[in-house]
Amino acid sequence: MRFFRARSPGNPAGERDDRASPDPVTDPGLPVTDPRLPGQLIAAFAGPPGQPEPAAVDTLTLRDVTAYFASQRPGDPRVKAGALLSAPHPDGRQVVQVFLDAADRVFADASGAPYGRRVIARRLDEDLLDYLGGGNLLIFR
Repeated sequence: MRFFRARSPGNPAGERDDRASPDPVTDPGLPVTDPRLPGQLIAAFAGPPGQPEPAAVDTLTLRDVTAYFASQRPGDPRVKAGALLSAPHPDGRQVVQVFLDAADRVFADASGAPYGRRVIARRLDEDLLDYLGGGNLLIFR
């Protein structure tokens, strides 16, 4: 498994022109580098209103993250990568793990729900922090 830090969304070198025509199953509309995506993913993985958030795990490790990607990868051959997005949370960090297609768009099921999970972690282990390199996006190929 290879790891890549994302380029900044405003960086022309990070723009992709190899997008296929939109596919409703694999294209919820935003590439993984779009700054609006984290909020949309957090909302997509949130429970119904009034339901408590999941309990925070003490430490999310790089091993936990890679094990999730390996064990929960959808069987669809259009899944080409995984992405981890991290954001502040009152209890530590909220981490969203999703699967990506070849154009680095979030891969979703037929209803438009993204394949992935949201985890609240009190802290991230040193290996995971090192790979994030101070950023909030890590792509796993």
